[in-house]
Amino acid sequence: MPASIFIIVLNYNGYSDTLECVRSLQAAIRPEEVDYQIIVIDNHSTDDSWDILQNELPEGVTLLKSYKNAGYAYGNNIGIQYAVENGAEYICILNNDTIVTEDFLTPCINEIKNQANIAFISPMLMNYKDGLVQNTGASLSIIKGKTSEKNKNVSVELIHESIIECDIVYGATMIFRTDLIKKIGLLPENYFLFYEETEWCYKAKKAGFINCINSRTKIIHKGSQSLKEMSKMQQYLMERNRTLFVKRNGTRPQFVSFLFYDFLRTVYRALFHGVPLAKYIKYHYDGIVERFDLELVNSIEL
Repeated sequence: MPASIFIIVLNYNGYSDTLECVRSLQAAIRPEEVDYQIIVIDNHSTDDSWDILQNELPEGVTLLKSYKNAGYAYGNNIGIQYAVENGAEYICILNNDTIVTEDFLTPCINEIKNQANIAFISPMLMNYKDGLVQNTGASLSIIKGKTSEKNKNVSVELIHESIIECDIVYGATMIFRTDLIKKIGLLPENYFLFYEETEWCYKAKKAGFINCINSRTKIIHKGSQSLKEMSKMQQYLMERNRTLFVKRNGTRPQFVSFLFYDFLRTVYRALFHGVPLAKYIKYHYDGIVERFDLELVNSIEL
């Protein structure tokens, strides 16, 4: 029998991307090979997304509503819990700013079946504009609290490995066994946006699993459609969440080393790149004390 997989697509003020993503999925995935269900969660959009999606989503797609926007993880966890309750064998988290051009599910699920130690697997992400490889996952430096994309912006002809192990599989596409949740829990909801999948993948590796990219299949990722450019909100979340991630997941010596490194980095950026030192120290402080400044975020103009 075909594998049962629930595909979770999170929408926030992006119904056009969501509709394009869902329609491309239905055109590319053959139901005789994959027993799939598409679950769209509207993450408390402030535009007309809910009404438009209700009217225009293709038949057979389940639409769920979040009554608050508590971030990327919170919205996806609604879909994950729905999938678990409805008997999914596998789950795929799929960003709404992706376009599916081929059946990426079957080869990825087959790899999970063949290798019991795979936690998360993803097809290769491709750039929307130029067709280059966006990345094949990322490596992680816990001391710096940073990920480094592998094979970023290279030609696909230069990728020779079929299965590429990595520390981090990005949240644009993550495929996993449903029972993995029993071992590492749901997506952590402490970040609002950024670093959720980093912690998830890191926890999986600490539990003895591997994360990988299947380069024999691919998906197009537009990238950062909800944040069109490096905004002040993004700056706050990235700096706060880097600190929070290392605090939550590193050892005490690793966290102390990170704080020393990051203080020097911030001072350097303030002196030579005009970064507002006081603000950035506050961002890091919020990560240290595990505070999320919702009032600050709401006051920032994107």
